[in-house]
Amino acid sequence: MEIIGPSGHNYVVGDNLSDQEGFKLYACRFGENEACILKIAKKVAFNGLLDKEAFLLEEMKKSALALEEFHQKNSDGKYPLNCHFFFPELVETFISPEQGNSRINILSFSHIAENLSSLSKIRDLSEEEKIRVDPKTSAWILGRMLKLLSFTHGQHILIGALSGSNILINRKGHHIAILDWAKAKICNGEVPKDLAAEEISALARETLILLGASQKTGELLPDKQLVDDKYEKMIQELLFGKIKDSVEAHQKFYEVIRSIWPSEFHKFTSYRI
Repeated sequence: MEIIGPSGHNYVVGDNLSDQEGFKLYACRFGENEACILKIAKKVAFNGLLDKEAFLLEEMKKSALALEEFHQKNSDGKYPLNCHFFFPELVETFISPEQGNSRINILSFSHIAENLSSLSKIRDLSEEEKIRVDPKTSAWILGRMLKLLSFTHGQHILIGALSGSNILINRKGHHIAILDWAKAKICNGEVPKDLAAEEISALARETLILLGASQKTGELLPDKQLVDDKYEKMIQELLFGKIKDSVEAHQKFYEVIRSIWPSEFHKFTSYRI
């Protein structure tokens, strides 16, 4: 099937990726861009959520680019922030009369993946692929997820859907991104500390699932990479809501990580469950 948007882009619609409450997601391509998703409201009543998602994506992109420009001017520029990697780029949003006046959002992940097959939901790693990751791999995943929260909370945004089925990973490129932003909320002022702690805790739980560890106690499995309990205690602090600020959580997390392991690239490493 092909859909032509108001911009004149011709979107080639592929397989149905998922059927969510209120929306359907399809693989989509336009031109040479093979890393797109077409997201369509099941009925007009859900159009407003996609409209909000489109607004959020545009505003976050502006903020991310402004932060990057400021960062480049006030640092050596060696390590870019790349906050725009945490969410899809909005290609186009429009009402489709041919689809019952449902709103359609065209979302691109081409900035973090050559095609959609390069991306996986992190929950699928344990549930479908039946693997668990090693501690060092979990550390870069959790580190990026905490950086994501530092950005979104700084924009007064609660993601609202921080389950492993909504977090995408590019294993080769070390990228993390949120798939669905329709459930996100803009806070009136700063993100409340208790809600920030809940989102931080949600990321700790997803990390424990990736590690095949206990979500109740935060106790990690024995591993030769863990010479002490520093990493375990750090995850437990996040899990039990002891840190209620995402910037503090991100900074403290990396202080602990750098005290355990050298700062170097660690490829995605996993074991069969």
